[in-house]
Amino acid sequence: FLSALASGSSNSTLRASGFNQLVISASWAEIEPNEGSYSASATTALQSQINAAISTGLQPVLDPGTQYAPSWIFTVGGGTQFIDQFGDVFSGSASSGNDVANAVTDMAVRAQLGHYITYLGSHLTGVTAVRVGGLAYGELRYPSGQSGSQANAYWFYDASSQATLPSSVQGWKPGTGKVAQATAFLAAYNAAMVNYGLWIEQTAASAFPSQTRLEIMLGGWGERPGDVTAAESGLLVDTPDNVNMALDWTDLLSQLADSSRIVAYSTYADATQGGSSNPDPAAYIHSILPAGMAEAGESTGNGQTTAAGLALMFQDARTWGWYSTTWNFTGQPQTPAQVDSAWL
Repeated sequence: FLSALASGSSNSTLRASGFNQLVISASWAEIEPNEGSYSASATTALQSQINAAISTGLQPVLDPGTQYAPSWIFTVGGGTQFIDQFGDVFSGSASSGNDVANAVTDMAVRAQLGHYITYLGSHLTGVTAVRVGGLAYGELRYPSGQSGSQANAYWFYDASSQATLPSSVQGWKPGTGKVAQATAFLAAYNAAMVNYGLWIEQTAASAFPSQTRLEIMLGGWGERPGDVTAAESGLLVDTPDNVNMALDWTDLLSQLADSSRIVAYSTYADATQGGSSNPDPAAYIHSILPAGMAEAGESTGNGQTTAAGLALMFQDARTWGWYSTTWNFTGQPQTPAQVDSAWL
C-alpha cells in the first residue's frame, strides 16, 4: 500500500494520485477530555473520517493519538512523568505530540492508556491498521537523551522506574561506580521498554478485530551490535541516542506474539546515511525481522525528507515487499507529479 500522512489534500485527489491508504489521527485529549469520560462527538467525528476514507477507496490507518495526552493523565498518581538523572521532568507542549506520561513503569498511567485503546477498539469500525507506540511522537521509545537541560539524559529516575531496578543500582547515575552497575541499569532500562512494547501490542491486539494490522512504531536508528557493550564500558557517558531511547528492537521483535499480524514499522525509512557496516533503520529492521512478520516505513517529513531519501524508501519497499509505504507530507511538497515520479 501507498499511504499518506498529513497530506492536506482531498481523499479523491490522493486516490487519483496513486494512494490507497490514509493515516487518520485521533487525539487522546479530545476523545477522553476527563478521566473515564469519553466524547461522543469526537468519536463520531473520527468515525466519519474513517468512513470518508473508505468511501473513496482509501484504507484507514488509525493513529490513536496517545502522544496528545490529556492533562488529567499527569495526576493519576505515582511517577506519571519521566525524570532524568539531572532531575529534569520531561514535558512538552500539549500540541507537540511529545507531551507524554510514563506508561513504561507507572502502572496507573498504563492502565488508563489501556482503557483508552480499548475504547477506540470497541467504538470504531473499518480500521485497516493501528499505529502502536504510545510514547513520544507515537513511537515506542523513551524521550531523546537530548531532551533535558543536559545531554545524555536517561529517563528512569522517577519513583516507579527506580523501583524496577536491582537494589544495587537504585540511585546509580551514569559516569559513576562500576561497569557492572552500568550493565545492570541498562539491562533494566531496556527490559522495561520491551515489557511496555509487549503490553501495548497485546492491548491493541485485544481491542481491535483480528484482521486489523498492528504497526509497531520504531523511531530512530535502533541499538546496533556493540552499542550496548560500548555504552556499558563507558559507564553510559556520551552514549548514542539510540541507547538513551532504549531502541532494543531485536529483543522486542523476537518476543512479539502473532507475527503474521504485526508490521515492524520504521519512522525513519528515508535515512540515507547508512552503509554496509551501519545500515539505515529500514535495512537494519529487515535484517532482524522475525519470520512471518511484515515490514513498513514512512518518511521523516518536517522538511527533512530529500528526493534521495524518498527514492531509497520506495526502493526498499519494492525490494522487500513491504506491507505499506507512508509518505509523511508534514512540511514537505505534495503534488501528484511528485508522487508519479517517485512512486508510480
